[in-house]
Amino acid sequence: MALAGITIDSEVHCFTRMGTNRWVYTGSYNVQLWGELTEEQMLRLPPRTSLEWAKGIAKSDWGRRWMAQENAQLCAHQQIVVDDADNILQALMEGRVRVGFTVQQCVGFSTDLFDKLMGEFRNPTKPPKKKPAKKSSKKKGTGRGGDVKKEEDNDDDQEDVAVEEEDSEEEEGDTFPDPNVSRRRSPVVTIKTELTSSSRVKDTKKRKKQHAHTGVDDPPPSKRVK
Repeated sequence: MALAGITIDSEVHCFTRMGTNRWVYTGSYNVQLWGELTEEQMLRLPPRTSLEWAKGIAKSDWGRRWMAQENAQLCAHQQIVVDDADNILQALMEGRVRVGFTVQQCVGFSTDLFDKLMGEFRNPTKPPKKKPAKKSSKKKGTGRGGDVKKEEDNDDDQEDVAVEEEDSEEEEGDTFPDPNVSRRRSPVVTIKTELTSSSRVKDTKKRKKQHAHTGVDDPPPSKRVK
């Protein structure tokens, strides 16, 4: 706050950082800008402290804006590289840039704020769960084209059943059609099969009548050529 040149005269809650995601509430304070550090005072600071200050100025937006404002009042050869921590540290140690400091006076400790923080710590508010994206109910092949395709498939199934029923009537003692040939043939083949079966039944009846009259067994019928 002091580095940014801001004077805070109102009461503020202060927290001290103890580590990554670890903060301690230290109470309520009045913060007032008191003065600026001289070159001698800067030299008495631990080197690590002044270096961390310079790094913080170089990487923050407000720090770079502050250095740009200081450059407006400096000569060309005294200009500061606003994003270079080493250059900023050198400017601080030489007094080209003065660091203001504040005086903090503790004025209280908010038990309401402390209890609220402890309650949140014991029962943290969970972030809302994201609802899974709804999957599309539309299936592939649906629609007018898909329905037509389905009807065509059903017609093919019914045709297969009809052909199988016709074939089952011919299986008993038949050698036609050739078993190596697919039974799904044209209607002409189906008609020919029915005629062959009918003529064979008539043949069989005729031979039975002859056998009844003569009492002599007929020689076995010759095997038909496929």
